[in-house]
Amino acid sequence: MWSRYITRTVPAQSLGTIAVLVILSFAVSPYGSIQQSGIASDMTLWQWIFTAYMIALHIMSVLFTARAFRAIGYVHKKICETSTLYGTPHKVASPLEFAIIIPAYKEEPETLHLTLAVLASHELATSYHVYLAFEEREIGACTKAKDLIASFEGRFRHICFTLHPGNLPDEAPGKSSNEAWAAQKISEDFSICGHQENVVVVTMDADTHLPSLYFTEIARLHFDATLDERARTIYIPPLVFDRNLHHVPLPVRTTDMMWAGAGISNLGPSSTVSIPTSVYSLPLNLVRQVSGWDVDTGAIGEDLHMYLKCFFALSGQLRAEVVFAAASQCNVESGNAGIRGYVEGLWARYRQAVRHTWGSLDTGYALRQTIRLLGRHLAVRQRKCSCFAKHSSKVDPTGATSEIAPKHHTLADRARHQNIKGNCCCTTPTISYTRVLAVFRRLFEAHFIPAQLPFLITASSIYEVACPRFLVPSSLQLVLDFCGYCRFTSYIMMLAYLYRYEKYHQTCVGLRKEEMRRTGLLALMDEIDSFSPNAFCTFGLFEAALFPLGGVLFGTIPAIHSTLFHLFTERLTYQVSLKPRAILMRQDTEKANGSLLTHEAGDGR
Repeated sequence: MWSRYITRTVPAQSLGTIAVLVILSFAVSPYGSIQQSGIASDMTLWQWIFTAYMIALHIMSVLFTARAFRAIGYVHKKICETSTLYGTPHKVASPLEFAIIIPAYKEEPETLHLTLAVLASHELATSYHVYLAFEEREIGACTKAKDLIASFEGRFRHICFTLHPGNLPDEAPGKSSNEAWAAQKISEDFSICGHQENVVVVTMDADTHLPSLYFTEIARLHFDATLDERARTIYIPPLVFDRNLHHVPLPVRTTDMMWAGAGISNLGPSSTVSIPTSVYSLPLNLVRQVSGWDVDTGAIGEDLHMYLKCFFALSGQLRAEVVFAAASQCNVESGNAGIRGYVEGLWARYRQAVRHTWGSLDTGYALRQTIRLLGRHLAVRQRKCSCFAKHSSKVDPTGATSEIAPKHHTLADRARHQNIKGNCCCTTPTISYTRVLAVFRRLFEAHFIPAQLPFLITASSIYEVACPRFLVPSSLQLVLDFCGYCRFTSYIMMLAYLYRYEKYHQTCVGLRKEEMRRTGLLALMDEIDSFSPNAFCTFGLFEAALFPLGGVLFGTIPAIHSTLFHLFTERLTYQVSLKPRAILMRQDTEKANGSLLTHEAGDGR
């Protein structure tokens, strides 16, 4: 379908346009427009366009780093406040139930076991319905799932597993497909419940450790909201990579800090939209309203894709509640030592980066959804007009079709007149154009700037070296100098962000350690070396100064890689990222898990 191809390749088309613009600006007329006297006068039209775009990208880059710097401080402060106000552990019985989806495609049993042990230690564990979302293609998936379920029998309200069939047409293996299949099971299980509006679906990575406060905060936020707000709310936590940061190469470390920062930058007090990263929760009724997760090859970036799906289904009226309880994540790790392990770790992170940047397909998805949204509203508006005319001709004895009833009508006539719109089924939420524009700005930051800005910087730097300064048009030189100052400002702002991230990281580690101590899991976590006390291990913030290296290796290059490959295909073979293995015997883990709770879970619904 040509419309799908054209929209999915918009990032590639824009990159090609930038390349043509660079050639026209620096190769065709490098010295600007020439007067008859032979003296360079000013920039050419193409150079004007180039400089305008350069300025726009650099300003957006500065604004992004400033937003990330502000947001990390705000999130850190709120986490401290929330843990103080609501972090006191106590056994509670909440009317809110959680359906937790844990995608488990080719994940190590030890990883899943530890994740379940953390969940089982929570005060609200009796409200958890855990769904292990496996893939039928995985050999031994059933055996692995049954072993895990046997280990945690009675720890949750309910625990089961699902197997996404491997022979379904047009369905790609991966996290989104597994979530979609598990969501169908959840919908069936809760179809006869009388309180479906109080069921929240939680999706997370297999290695994610969520604090108990995450669930108690969702319960508090859920019941503090109105019924309308509950039905259209997505709950988003900040991320922290605090488990094996001290075991991964420096470029991987700084890249994941910036990756966490990209998500946190959406969680600040001034953010119009907040897009989740890896971990998020949403009401079961909203999942049903949008028909669950998509399963095609374009949904590989399932967190952003599901957000966009809900966002456009609600005409931009999707609410985002930030849950100030950080989700603990692992960095990609090869598991081997020495130079070989270092190189394998870099390669594993690059493959993960390609999978992340493959999500630029969602730019095309957002464009298509916007067109459908506008078309849907236009059609509804036309139906409302015809429906209103039909009803008003029956209600209004004068045959008037105005929305304002004539003054000489009785109060009963006016009330009957005003009820016309209420009786009409042709209604749809008002489009929030401000939020739609904010979403596209975030998409531009994520899918265009990482590939385009380094390309433009490289081209302009080569131009400045190759072209004598006195031959460069003065206006062009002024713009290039201004952009250099912007890059320096962004660099300093990013260093300031990383400084704040270090404080945020230490706070999150401290809170997680305290919870693990309280639940009896601290010894187990210490044994598997599951705490990274500091974000920067050896040379402190001097390590942070090298963050551009990770940005190029795992940001720019994968972004260009994915953008160009989208010209030929949108299919990417899903590969599970290498994560640290828990080097423990299963019986040791089960022994620790057996003493981690002082309360018992129910037997199920």
